[in-house]
Amino acid sequence: MKIGLLGFVVEDANKGCEALTYSFLSMLDKMTNDDLEVHFFTPVASLDRLMNQFPNIKMSIGRLKIKDPKFEWREMIKSCDFVCDITCGDGFSDIYFPKNVFYTTLFKILVEKCGTPLYLLPQTYGPFSNKKLETMAKYAIKHACFVTTRDQLSAEYVRKLTKINPMVVTDLAFALPYDSQKYSTDKRKLNIGINVSGLLWNGGFIKENQFSLTVDYRRYITELILALKKRDDVEIHIIPHVIETDSDNIDGDVSVCRGIAKEHSLIAAPAFTDPIDAKSYISSMDVFLGSRMHSTIAAYSSHVPVIPFSYSRKFEGLYENLNYDYVIHGCTDSTEVAVKKSLEWIENKDNLRNAINKSMNAIDQYLYDFKNAMRGEISKLEGEQS
Repeated sequence: MKIGLLGFVVEDANKGCEALTYSFLSMLDKMTNDDLEVHFFTPVASLDRLMNQFPNIKMSIGRLKIKDPKFEWREMIKSCDFVCDITCGDGFSDIYFPKNVFYTTLFKILVEKCGTPLYLLPQTYGPFSNKKLETMAKYAIKHACFVTTRDQLSAEYVRKLTKINPMVVTDLAFALPYDSQKYSTDKRKLNIGINVSGLLWNGGFIKENQFSLTVDYRRYITELILALKKRDDVEIHIIPHVIETDSDNIDGDVSVCRGIAKEHSLIAAPAFTDPIDAKSYISSMDVFLGSRMHSTIAAYSSHVPVIPFSYSRKFEGLYENLNYDYVIHGCTDSTEVAVKKSLEWIENKDNLRNAINKSMNAIDQYLYDFKNAMRGEISKLEGEQS
């Protein structure tokens, strides 16, 4: 059995993108036999870290290229029994880079044209501002063999766009393993983790409030810190989740987080090596506030009271699906309201924890149903091969 993985990153600054890869491989490791091989369609990178984490899974790598006169991409695709796509969870929306969406959607269509089954794994679908990209997405979705979304809003979008009724799951990163004992904190204090997004801090990739925030993000973070520092019982940790190697990387969190921690004399979390490391640190917090969605999933799935800061519909879709109301709406709330709600929710953190605990059965059921569906697809193909 050889499974192609499209849109799964091997080594990436964004630990949330890596989290999806680690989570899915963890699932595959438990549901298949020892003859499983996965092939990453991604730019060349070292597989050493993943192979050490998942020694039972054979791995190979090869990049799909549009300019390929020998059409090697066709043979790579056809060598797979089926291809799973996740495109870092955001492949069917053009809120970041429309050009990237064009190419990632084109690769999905190439898989379908080769006759290899394409499975669309749980991700966000919509919104699109570019109608041509939406038309491409519609074609790719309609010709996929298996379509899943990570929230009801995305499912409604798919139904309206394609008349297909997709399977509603949740984000696969809820299944990411972690080590709750790896990091220790001062138990005499209330340890509050704040994930500061370098992307939002810098105004987006175009530095002009790209996501149309109504909250002044820098002011929100600063006022929150200043208010919390007045409490003697609080220890504040500034936690990155996009670990850039280049300090000029506008999307990175590390340089921004270290600058904030230094300015306010706070604890700066380390530059994590992988998503499991990041989740292990986040799991040691008593409360967590995050602007990177997968940093908030790391907190939520380790039962840490969490306050997500939403800058796109993907947050609302994910957390509405879990009946979790403690979300800062960065595109509709005012800065004053965002700060006020955050401080009130921190004060009443047990309400957040109770809401999380109530939804864990639903999350477990979503993941269980997804694994069963995937196991059924794999068994069906194994039966055809035998």
